[in-house]
Amino acid sequence: ELRAVLQEEDELHGDLLQQDFLDTYNNLTLKTLMGLEWVSRFCPNASYVMKADSDVFLNLEYLAGLLRPLRTGLLMGHVYRRTGPLRNRAYKWFVPRE
Repeated sequence: ELRAVLQEEDELHGDLLQQDFLDTYNNLTLKTLMGLEWVSRFCPNASYVMKADSDVFLNLEYLAGLLRPLRTGLLMGHVYRRTGPLRNRAYKWFVPRE
């Protein structure tokens, strides 16, 4: 049974983090937050943390050069300006009002 295997893994390594929600596309934000929580618990001295999707190509040589020298408090990403939630159900990123 999966539950027994997970229990054994957690007893052996003590680094599992579980939450109670369905693993669906609409819950990707919850999964991302869990990943960040895992890093904060189990990798508190990490210099960098990166989240990327499985369909993303990373140019690690370029990335390493961009991040040298080590900068504290650095947060990188894409900022969408002058936008709001998409309320039209036809959009992939539709956000209901409730």
